[in-house]
Amino acid sequence: MLDSVRPLAKAGATASTWVRRGLPACLAGISAATFAHAPSNDLLNLDFDQLTEIMVSEASGFEQAPWDAPVNVTVITRENIRDFGWLTLSDALGSLAGLFARNDRNYDYLGTPLSGDYNSRYLLLIDGVRATDGIYNQALTGHTALIGLESVERIEYIAGPGSSLHGGNAYYGTINVVTVSGRDGGEAGFQVGSLGVARGYASMHEHLGRAQISVSGSRYKRSGDDVYYPEFDTPDQNRGVATGLDGETDENIYLRLAQGGTQLQLAYSDRHRDVSTASYEQAFNQPGSWTQDQSLLLSLKHDRQLGSATDLGVEASLNRYRYTGHYVYGASEDDLSVDVAKSLSVRLAGRIRHEVSAQLRLLAGLDWQRDTELLQQNLTPSTREFFLNRNDQREHAGLYVAGEWQPTERVTSHLGLRLDDDSISGSQFSPRLGVSVRFNDAVTAKLGLAQAYRPPNAYELYYEVPGEGGSRANPTLKSERIRTSEFSLNLRPAGRFQYRFYGYHATLSDLLVQVPIPTTGELIFVNGGNVHVTGLTSDATASFDSGATLRVGLAYTGYHMHHELVETETVTLSAINTNLTVPLLDHRVIAGVEGRYMAPIQGWRGESDAFGLVHLNLRAPNLPFGLEASLRIANLLDTDYGYVGGPEHLQTTLPQDGRSLLFGLRMDW
Repeated sequence: MLDSVRPLAKAGATASTWVRRGLPACLAGISAATFAHAPSNDLLNLDFDQLTEIMVSEASGFEQAPWDAPVNVTVITRENIRDFGWLTLSDALGSLAGLFARNDRNYDYLGTPLSGDYNSRYLLLIDGVRATDGIYNQALTGHTALIGLESVERIEYIAGPGSSLHGGNAYYGTINVVTVSGRDGGEAGFQVGSLGVARGYASMHEHLGRAQISVSGSRYKRSGDDVYYPEFDTPDQNRGVATGLDGETDENIYLRLAQGGTQLQLAYSDRHRDVSTASYEQAFNQPGSWTQDQSLLLSLKHDRQLGSATDLGVEASLNRYRYTGHYVYGASEDDLSVDVAKSLSVRLAGRIRHEVSAQLRLLAGLDWQRDTELLQQNLTPSTREFFLNRNDQREHAGLYVAGEWQPTERVTSHLGLRLDDDSISGSQFSPRLGVSVRFNDAVTAKLGLAQAYRPPNAYELYYEVPGEGGSRANPTLKSERIRTSEFSLNLRPAGRFQYRFYGYHATLSDLLVQVPIPTTGELIFVNGGNVHVTGLTSDATASFDSGATLRVGLAYTGYHMHHELVETETVTLSAINTNLTVPLLDHRVIAGVEGRYMAPIQGWRGESDAFGLVHLNLRAPNLPFGLEASLRIANLLDTDYGYVGGPEHLQTTLPQDGRSLLFGLRMDW
C-alpha cells in the first residue's frame, strides 16, 4: 500500500517574510552577479535545453531537436544537476514549471495532488525502456527511483499526452532518463550534512575494445529529525512530536554494457523509509512504521540499420518490484499490520523507421507485456492471519504507427495512432495530431490534438482490507482518458535567449480517484465524472557574457470536478520557479540559486499556505587532483511550509524540512 508520508517542520521565515525580505535581497544579488564582468565560458553558457546539440526521440518516435519536436520538450543536463546540487529525479523535475513536485514525508509526487495518485499519470523511461512496476504503474522519482543521478547524462521531459507512442500512463507527460555513454573516466565522492545525512557514490565508464561498460552506485542514509504535527498535540501523544521516526536509506546500482547497436542495462534500487505521519489511522509516535521499495530493471536493446533509409529496433525487458509496509496500530505485536506487494513483468517490443523522402518519415511498432505476478497481501505477523492474499496476472499488447510530413521547409505535421488491448481493462485507441510552423529562425508555433489513457492498476482494482482505516476493492474500474488541445509558442530572438509559452485545455473522463465510503469510512477507488482542466506555462531562459544563466518559469493549472462521492471541487495550482547559475571568483566557484513560489492548494482536509523557497548550491569545480567541493543549503531562509496530504492523513498539511546543509567532495578522472 503506497501511502502518502513525509514530515519535518522547522520554524522559520513565512512566505510573506520571504517575499518581503528574501526576494529583494535575492534579486539584488542576482543583478549584481549576473552583470559582473567575467570571461565567457562555453560550459557555463549552455542553455537549459541545449537545443542545437541534443537530439530526442521519445517525443514523436523520430530523432529531432527539442525545438523541432511536435510537443513541448525540456531537457535537464548533467551540468544543471551539478550546478544546483540535486540528489534525486524529483529535485531536478521540481525545477520545471508545471510539474508541481511535492512530498508527503514518505514518497515524492508530481502534478495535481489527487487522492490515491502514486505518480501513475507520468510515464518513466530509462534510455527509452519503460521503467514502471506492475502493481502501481508508478514513476518513482525520489529516493525510491531506480537510478541515481550520478548515472544520468540528461533528463528529457515531454509535456502532454503520449499514449499514441508509449501506451498507458503517458497521460500528463513522459520522463526519459538518458544515461551516461560514450565517455571514458569516472567519479567518486561523498556528502555529509544536516539531519544525519551521509551519501557516497561512484561511477566508472571505460571502453574495452569496441564495447563500453558503465558501472555506478550510491548509498544514502538519513537519520532525520523529530517532527511536530499539531493535529496530534495531546498529552498522551507526546504533544504531537514524532520522535526518531524520520530515518531513510537508499541504495542504487546501475550497469550498462554497450557494443555497436546492442545495449544491456541493469538498474536496481532498495529504499527504506520510516513513517512518522500516522497515516491510515495508525497509532501516533509508535516506532516500527516504515515502508520499503525494491526495484529491478533488466533490459536488452538492439538497433540495426537495414539500409540508408531504414532502421530496426528490438527490445526485451524484465521489471521486478517489491513493496513492504509496516503499519503500527498499537504497542502489542497483534497491532502490527503488514502489506506486501510484488510484481514481475516481462516486456517485448519492436519498431521500424523508414525515411521515404526528405519530407516524409514513417514509423511502426508493437509491444507486448505480461505481468506474470501481481501479488498483494495484508497480514498480522504475530498470528499469520491474512486479510488479503491475492495474486493476479495481466497481459497487454499495443500496435502503433506514426508519420511526420514536411510539405514545406517551415511546416511539419505529425500523426500518431495507437491501439492497445489489455486483458483487464479492454481496448483503447490513442491518436495524436500535431502541426509545427516555423515562421522564421526565431519563431515557432505548435498546435496539437491528443488523446491518452491510464488503465486501473492492480492496487486500485483489487486491494481490499476491510475495517477501520481499511480499503475496499473495485474490480469494475475502467480506464481513465484525457483529451487535450494544445498550443505552444517558442521564441528564440537571440542565440542566448529563448521564451516558451505552452497552453492547453483538457477533458478528463472517468478519472480514477480514491474516496471514503460514507457509511464506513473505508477508502475505495472510483471512476469520477468529467474533469475540465486548463493549463498555462511559460518559461524564459537567458545566458550572459559573464557566464551566468537564468531561467524563470510560471505555471497555472485549474481543475473542476464533480462526482456523487466527491463534492464539486475546483483545484488550482500556481507556481513560479527560478534557476540562476553565476560564476564567482573568476569562475573558481559556481553558485546555483533555485527559487520556488507555490500558491495555496486545496487538499483533502483543507488548504495549504502559500510559501516561497530558496536553495543555494556552491561548487568549486577546479581544485587540485581533479577534486570538486560543494556546499548545498536547502531552504536557505528556513521557511516553514508544508504540502497537502491525502484522505489517509489526518493532517491538513505535512510539514517539510527547514534549513539544511550538505557538504560534498568529489574526484573526477
